[in-house]
Amino acid sequence: MRVLYRRLPDHTFLEVVAGDGSERFEYPGPVAIRPRHTLEDARRPPVTYLRPVVEGDTASPQVARPHETNEVRVTLLRSEDAIIHNSWAREPKEVLHKSRSSSHRKRFRTELYYWWTWRLAPLRWRRIRNFHPLYGGLWPRLDRLDVDLSGMVLPEDLDDV
Repeated sequence: MRVLYRRLPDHTFLEVVAGDGSERFEYPGPVAIRPRHTLEDARRPPVTYLRPVVEGDTASPQVARPHETNEVRVTLLRSEDAIIHNSWAREPKEVLHKSRSSSHRKRFRTELYYWWTWRLAPLRWRRIRNFHPLYGGLWPRLDRLDVDLSGMVLPEDLDDV
């Protein structure tokens, strides 16, 4: 997963990148599990599971840490195969609602984060470092996304589909 953080006025995006500016990947929990299986820790099934890894990725937290006993890692993906996740690259009112209604709102000051970090990102993005609202170091910095997203269906386009 590659994380989009802000949509800029020119309709380009700011993306979360590694500290050196290279692509950064996150490995979310399963997007599908078999019936009758449960998840532990909301991310890891209690059975042997496959973690498809993006070619060349050695720095993402899930890949940099030691293998878990029931985890099988296989390099199966190229950068362009990664899911582009725009949870934060929404309209301001949607992000404010997301922040205010988050189950994490008691763990960080959502209003301050919204105004000081997310809202000002189009002006301050070159200087923003380690800005994940809950986990320091998870999102090292931002950069402009230099991937062509033309032809990709974005949430605001779904009304037309």
